[in-house]
Amino acid sequence: MIKLKPVIYVSISFIFTFVTNFIYAAEFSWKFNNGLPETRNESKELDRFADDVKNATNGGLNIKIYHGGSLGLKNNDVLRWLPTGAAEMGLVWANYLGRDAPALNAVYIQGSVGSSDEHIKAIPVLKDIYSAELKKWGIVPSGFMGLPILYASIFCKGEPVNSIEKLRTKKLRVWSKDMVDTFAEFPSNHLSLVRKDGALDIYNGVLRAVDANGNRILDDVDCQDYDKYIEEEVRNWSYMKFPYLKHLGKEKGWYRVGPLARLNVVDFIPTPLAQKEFEEFKAYTHGKPNNMSLHYHWARLIEVLYAAEEIRKLLKDPDLQNDDLVIKGEKTNKGVGVIEAPRGTLFHHYEINDNDQITLANLIVSTTNNNEPMNQAVNHTAKSTMNNQMVITEGMMNAVEVAIRAYDPCLSCATHALGKMPLEITLVNENDEIINTKIK
Repeated sequence: MIKLKPVIYVSISFIFTFVTNFIYAAEFSWKFNNGLPETRNESKELDRFADDVKNATNGGLNIKIYHGGSLGLKNNDVLRWLPTGAAEMGLVWANYLGRDAPALNAVYIQGSVGSSDEHIKAIPVLKDIYSAELKKWGIVPSGFMGLPILYASIFCKGEPVNSIEKLRTKKLRVWSKDMVDTFAEFPSNHLSLVRKDGALDIYNGVLRAVDANGNRILDDVDCQDYDKYIEEEVRNWSYMKFPYLKHLGKEKGWYRVGPLARLNVVDFIPTPLAQKEFEEFKAYTHGKPNNMSLHYHWARLIEVLYAAEEIRKLLKDPDLQNDDLVIKGEKTNKGVGVIEAPRGTLFHHYEINDNDQITLANLIVSTTNNNEPMNQAVNHTAKSTMNNQMVITEGMMNAVEVAIRAYDPCLSCATHALGKMPLEITLVNENDEIINTKIK
């Protein structure tokens, strides 16, 4: 009997794997986990691979392909289940390995090659990289499946797309982690309420802000004094104002608010389950602030978990069963209220005279606080999408919408557009001449 080393067979992003310590007998069978449906061309290639192995070993090695994930083994867990012997081999997109092997996150970004020839040339280098990282798991790459990535990776509903012109009219869904991380990613400041001990707090606490590197630039100031630290800029092309931190000025003082900003600003979350997720969130950027716009959604999920934990505690709060529903206090001429609304920090500031007439009212809502970040996100998205095109494409419009909704999912509701994003984009040249306009 001979001991086999673990093996992993990779495609463009696909990997076949074998287990360490598997005992090689004269005749034996291996299970091969394939998450793709049996009808896919890749699955047919795997069937042919199994036949070739059987013939080459004169029936000594039989590989049974389990299509469609019928073994119940998840692609993103391949580095975990493979060494256990749940299956001797597996096919997986390399992108799925990033959670357990972060070094493999950006080895092969889809779209980074322009032809099959370029891909084939890259395979030896890819194998060396995967070999070095997977060695830590007792796994060795054995091969790569060459997919027609320039064509077969795009699946269309309805009539076939056989030209660039037709493709431009389609919405394209991508799943690559690298695309999510780099979409509208840019450095910024972040502002939110925090509890005085640095915990996440929605209704109480002090104002804190950090820069893109995590340095504190607003050090836990009283919310009643917000107007000493925050100014609002007026620009002639917009009805909305642009808030910024006074001491940093208009150019450097703007900031983000909302779920992403809150998790970048606070020190911890005071509920166990959300705290665990928060630690994973912080580890993703090695403790530094997360400046990836689409990670707003990740932060939202963590806050939903935190809210559920808090609700469970509040339901047992005796104050909720109290009949005393009115709080009385001394009358003042000024009142400032600051909370963390779902979309971000919300300021209400009112002043009255002795006749109870309002003499000043100032509201800085979450959308206003995020005005500059949303503009930055749209700018980054437009520049990366247009690529010197003279006509605004549907894809570019969709990308801009994705960027805005990351910050403000309710924007369409706020503007009373039923089921639609009220979006108009105008393309101008260096002389401010209108080249193209498109309304979504």
